[in-house]
Amino acid sequence: MKLIVKNLSYKNIIKNININFQENAINYMSGSNKCGKSTLIKILSGLIEVKESVFYGKKDIYNFSSYELSTQIGKVLYNNINNFIFRNVKDELLHKLDNLGIDKKEKNKRLKEMVKLFELDLDRNICELSNIKKLTLLLAIELLSKPKVLFLDDIFSDVSFEDSKKILLKLKSISNLTIIYASNNLDLATIADRLIILNKGEVILDDDIPHALTKDSLLNKAGLDLPFMIDLSIKLKYYNLLDDLELDMNRMVEKLWK
Repeated sequence: MKLIVKNLSYKNIIKNININFQENAINYMSGSNKCGKSTLIKILSGLIEVKESVFYGKKDIYNFSSYELSTQIGKVLYNNINNFIFRNVKDELLHKLDNLGIDKKEKNKRLKEMVKLFELDLDRNICELSNIKKLTLLLAIELLSKPKVLFLDDIFSDVSFEDSKKILLKLKSISNLTIIYASNNLDLATIADRLIILNKGEVILDDDIPHALTKDSLLNKAGLDLPFMIDLSIKLKYYNLLDDLELDMNRMVEKLWK
């Protein structure tokens, strides 16, 4: 589903921004603390109501019913990592499925899909799960409704880079899903398709990956550091050791050895 922001302002936090998010892709939104990205996520996902500025397709989000929002838009915030109703993994998933109004066959199908995708143990007590397992359970719950857009607000802050990368790649493999991921660092940006940088409530960069990551002056303005792979790749390209930017370490090694 196409997500478009037109002339959006909110209090003194968001200042007349326009964004045309890339459909069926990972849109990586970043900036320093208090740049406005968390507020923007809340507006885009319907938690904060703003009229005539946020459109899904041609429809103003303000005109969506609460049911439409709950089934077409998913959101996972890291501070909700312990926000569960039941003690058991299976019960938590079934509770979500029971509220979707789908038949038993479809419920079983969706349940199996999430168990396979995130390697869930349905019999586990949620209190016994690690943070990363709780996080994947939250993602599975949101994905059961097959949303068109999934919002993720800094959900990997306490998760290792490798585990974060695996989860994000799994999400990227899901068809017809537009992902808006917000973080105050660029560590996982190389997995994304588009980069949007906010600074003091304004969009100062909106471009595709990896081209956007070469604009170090704008990144520095927003108080962001280049990821190691990008920084290394730019330096190697400067010394003519690489023809183009390379985001994958294994491929970079192969190119350097040729």
